[in-house]
Amino acid sequence: MKTRMIFTAIALSGVVTLASAANWPPETGAKVPGNALEYPTKLEPVNRSLQQMLNEGATVVSSGLGENGPVVTLHSGKSYVICILKGAGTGSDQNVATSKCYAMN
Repeated sequence: MKTRMIFTAIALSGVVTLASAANWPPETGAKVPGNALEYPTKLEPVNRSLQQMLNEGATVVSSGLGENGPVVTLHSGKSYVICILKGAGTGSDQNVATSKCYAMN
């Protein structure tokens, strides 16, 4: 038990160190040197599932793990689409995986 607690403490301190060293995300505000300004970005809901878009020929541009599950960026037709996946049984009574997708352009 003691070894496990030490390992957890080391792992957590490593995460904190990594996060602070990366300095990510950058600070916001116009007074931060070299900072990009924040602009509103319109996200249009896409009323199709990730599965349907892939079956229709969309291609995966990138993927990563978000706070609540995978996040996938697709190129579908002339649009780039962000899809947020939620797996079945992720701490709720949900018994099927779902996707929520938004077109960025």
